Amino acid sequence: MVRATTAICKALEAITCCLLTILCAVTFLGVADRYVLHTGIGWTEELARFLLIWSSFLSATVVVHRSGHFCIAFLVEMLPEAARRAVALALHLVTIGVLGVVFVQGVRVTVIMRIQVSPAMDLPMNWIYLSLPVSTALMIFFLTVQLTEMLRALRSGP
Repeated sequence: MVRATTAICKALEAITCCLLTILCAVTFLGVADRYVLHTGIGWTEELARFLLIWSSFLSATVVVHRSGHFCIAFLVEMLPEAARRAVALALHLVTIGVLGVVFVQGVRVTVIMRIQVSPAMDLPMNWIYLSLPVSTALMIFFLTVQLTEMLRALRSGP
């Protein structure tokens, strides 16, 4: 399972890099058009915003896969090893629970937003809001795999 999550993470990194490259190109095009040609292409700003949303959420899944999410380790590091493992397990469970709620609400908002379209590109807004349930589902998957590995390590002993 670890191999599969690593492959998914590599694919997410590649997708995110492509999105950020397109974001830079679109932003450059918008700035160049506005200040060099003095016309202003309306869709560049909107597309840049949408690309930033998707790349931010997908990048967050990569961070979760790498266990690089924000935490305050100072107090946890002062605990004995068994307590540290218990805190890590509890944090994974709580995070999965919170992400589960965010996933459900993200799906609800995505369904609602199917009737709205973006002003400049005439793109259905549910495609933008879909970034939330997709990224939270991936985060839940990664955290579940990590939790399973932690429990497997506990069962096998030190």
